[in-house]
Amino acid sequence: MKTTRRPSAAALLVALAATLAGCNSQPSADGPGPESSPTSSATSPAEPATRLALSELVVSPAGVGPLLVGQPVADEPEESAVVTWDPTGCITAGVPTVEGEPWSGYWRSAYEDAGNPDDRTFTVVTKDGVKDGPIARVIVYGDELATEEGVRVGSTVDEVLAAYPDAVVQPGPAVSRLYVVEGATGSLSVEVAIDSPELPGYWDAAQIDTVLWMVVFDASDEVTAAAASDTIGPCPV
Repeated sequence: MKTTRRPSAAALLVALAATLAGCNSQPSADGPGPESSPTSSATSPAEPATRLALSELVVSPAGVGPLLVGQPVADEPEESAVVTWDPTGCITAGVPTVEGEPWSGYWRSAYEDAGNPDDRTFTVVTKDGVKDGPIARVIVYGDELATEEGVRVGSTVDEVLAAYPDAVVQPGPAVSRLYVVEGATGSLSVEVAIDSPELPGYWDAAQIDTVLWMVVFDASDEVTAAAASDTIGPCPV
């Protein structure tokens, strides 16, 4: 008698699973699909140039912020420049010059009111009084600017000495005293008002023993006092 061999239960299950898999098969995720459109990367617009705040302009023997003695004023966009060239700023009845000649203009602070000569924070003096000359000195008048140690116009003499115990004390005229901090490329002169017996009442009582102004000199320039003098500013007198 001939016996027919039946497939085992396990074989039947495998065949059934293969059939079901074939019925439910979908296109592979890695296979061809709808053509995707290329994406363009959007470029962010450049940030507009902005001017440093006055409080960010640190005073040092090297200069004031980006204004470094011994170097010309860098060419910067108007909206970010910290100084602006005033081509006729020094032309007065007493200055025999015309626009374009040496000492006819000067670099003034971009933070001040150009129409108000008393609204001065700082000014820049260049060698030979020309626009592209190296910076000879920067005169700081406003108390918005300070050194890294915190000394500013209006600081007391005790604060100056605490910040710069090794400063060279240099007599000024009868009404002021200079505390000079030397650097590699320049010197910082901190000028303090003194009560002079020779000129009593020259300063208001509140100004005595406080910083009048600070001046950064190029290393090749002689450090001189600004008080009772017309030779320190940006214009010849």
